[in-house]
Amino acid sequence: GETSLTKPTTTWLSPETDWRATKVLSPWTPLYREGDYVTYWNGAFRFGGPFAEEITTHGAPLLAASIRMYADQPITWTPPNLSEDRSYRISYTGTGHVGTLSAVYSTCVEFDGLVRTDLKLTPPANGSELSSLVIEIPLRSEVANYYRRPACQAWNGQSLDEPAFVPYAWLGNDERGLSW
Repeated sequence: GETSLTKPTTTWLSPETDWRATKVLSPWTPLYREGDYVTYWNGAFRFGGPFAEEITTHGAPLLAASIRMYADQPITWTPPNLSEDRSYRISYTGTGHVGTLSAVYSTCVEFDGLVRTDLKLTPPANGSELSSLVIEIPLRSEVANYYRRPACQAWNGQSLDEPAFVPYAWLGNDERGLSW
């Protein structure tokens, strides 16, 4: 069958759109940064650009390789600059290029392990064409047993190529995983 759903109004929801953390909530612990590594209550991240190059959780690596973005044109990034170092939030900023597009990014890690990357791509004044843009998140095979979008199902390890934008997904096993 087929149906249309309309989300009811949420008058109880705050009009605030900046949902960044402003303190460490219990039972979580403060963030700790040493060099490129940001440690949170249950793991660590290392950044070399807008996306994580390493993620560990429960003391084990989550990624098989760095998260990367690729396109039909070359992509380059400057190393991240530390822009905020607080117990509840650590942020990095940087720039880059996606072909002829200029890129600006801001990546924020919060005390509970949430990572948010905002990426802005700007074409030159005379325009530009980009026919494809992909973000690849290569999880280790032993981690990727189940896929949830929104229902949880066994996953066969094949590449996930969604036909449309998916605002939420989770891939993991019985002990750890990655929400996106």
